Order: sequence, then C-alpha cells, then structure tokens
Amino acid sequence: GWYRDMAQRLIVEKGDMSIAASLKEMALNGQHQLGRLHALWTLEGLHQRDPSLLFPLMADKNQLIRSNAIRLLETIAKKDPLVRARLQRELPPLVTNSSAKTNLQISLTAGVLEKKVAREILTEIINRYDTSALMRDAVLSSLQNEEFHFLRELKKSSFGKNSAPGKSIFLEMLTTSIVRKGRPDELASLLAMLDQGTYGWQEKAILTAMSIQ
Repeated sequence: GWYRDMAQRLIVEKGDMSIAASLKEMALNGQHQLGRLHALWTLEGLHQRDPSLLFPLMADKNQLIRSNAIRLLETIAKKDPLVRARLQRELPPLVTNSSAKTNLQISLTAGVLEKKVAREILTEIINRYDTSALMRDAVLSSLQNEEFHFLRELKKSSFGKNSAPGKSIFLEMLTTSIVRKGRPDELASLLAMLDQGTYGWQEKAILTAMSIQ
C-alpha cells in the first residue's frame, strides 16, 4: 500500500544503512508476503545485494518471494562468476516444483547462465508450458543466438513425441529467428532436417515458417 511504498522510497532516498540487518531479517522471516517483498527491494535500492540471503529464498515456500529472489540473483550473476556457478547448480531442480510464474522468471534468468545449462533448463520449461504464449516468448528471449542449437536439441527431446498447437507455434518462432539471422551454415542444416525421409508435424512447422519469410 501507500505507506509501505513511501517508507521504502524514503529509506532508499536517505540511504539509511542502519536498518539493513532488520530488512534482511524481515525478508527471511517476515509474516507478510508484501512486507518481505518490500524488504528485498529496499535492500536492492540500498545496493545491499547479498547472495547469502537470496539463495535460501530461491526455495522459499512463497512463490512470489522465490521468483523475486531469482530475479535479484540474476543481476548479481551477470558480474560474479561464483554466484553464476552456484545459480547454475541450484536453478535447474527448481523447475519441477515451482509455479508457472516462478518458471517464467527462471526462463528469463536462464539467459545469464552458460549456454548448455540454459538450453537444458529452457527445454524442460517449454516442454511443460508450450501452451503459454508468454512462456514461449520468455524462452525465445533467453536463447541469445542459440536458436538453431536449441531447435536441434528440442527435436531430440520428448518435445517432439506428440504434436500440439503450442509446440508448432514455438517451432515456427524458432525457425523464423534462424531464417532472419541468415547464417548460411544454420540455414543449410535446417534444410537438411527436412530432407531425412520423414515429414511429421515438426518438419511441417519448420517448413511453414521458412515459406513465409
């Protein structure tokens, strides 16, 4: 509410570090979700980013706290290789027991991880949430020029076992990105995928995307 927002603003504007310890305690053990959330972002505003606080919160029972902790760790992981390495170890297991909203944040955060780890996480997420347009966009945004490698691995995964409209849409999105990027080696490999004697729903989706570019 207004009081909470104003308190956060005043603390950040004054740079009041004297309450940092109290904010960390509230973020960890507060009784109210919004209070804990404000504590986290007030600490962020004070530049008190603390991985030792945020990593335990990745497994918090409250999904909102969990997703915001992941978001804050993403910022740190971009510059800190040790935090990034730990995030790569602890993030993948969260996919299976997190809500769709938390997995949306995980898919966005995956973009700061090593490419192989990111592709594994994103493969699992798109397999679970292919019907979500928002999730499809988030996964695609985190691939960062890895669209072809992701498509190739996706075809080998359980993603291709059963057709579904969401899966076709996502394959078309991937193919469109590859075609627009215009790398000759990737385009040649993409065409080779269509010349293997089989023509299922995946090949149809790829060809459809290529034909409209």
